[in-house]
Amino acid sequence: MQTLRPPEAIWLFSTPGVRNIARPVSQMFGHWIFRRMYRWQVGRFFRDAEVRNKFLPLLYQQFDDTPSARPAFFRLNEDLLPTIRSRTKMLPKLGEFSRPVRIIFGDADPYLNKGVAQRFHELFQCLSYFLCQMLDTSSKWMSPHKWHG
Repeated sequence: MQTLRPPEAIWLFSTPGVRNIARPVSQMFGHWIFRRMYRWQVGRFFRDAEVRNKFLPLLYQQFDDTPSARPAFFRLNEDLLPTIRSRTKMLPKLGEFSRPVRIIFGDADPYLNKGVAQRFHELFQCLSYFLCQMLDTSSKWMSPHKWHG
């Protein structure tokens, strides 16, 4: 899917060569760099500053608590590109899936964007898709009266 873009942190830790540098650097200064990157990346998914300030520290605390999710995060990202390559070979089989499928993406989402929705529409025979105006897919706020697709 040509228009699919990984979030920057996912790209950083999944790209061979780059991840070999990013991982140790991110752990420097007591994980201060990783913590800053996490707050920047995850914090972008919150539109409301008050909500972001309330929940972002809690989310990071849950991510970092013992046992930390950081090793699993790194391992999942190591496996991401090989998994994408192997699953991409299976895309033609999606056309065989005959049950109804509905996807809803935000038209403002830079990662799961309109191009990805359109590609899914081409692959599934029984798919309806909707783009919600001014919505990031990761956002929980929705304006149901602004659907189109």
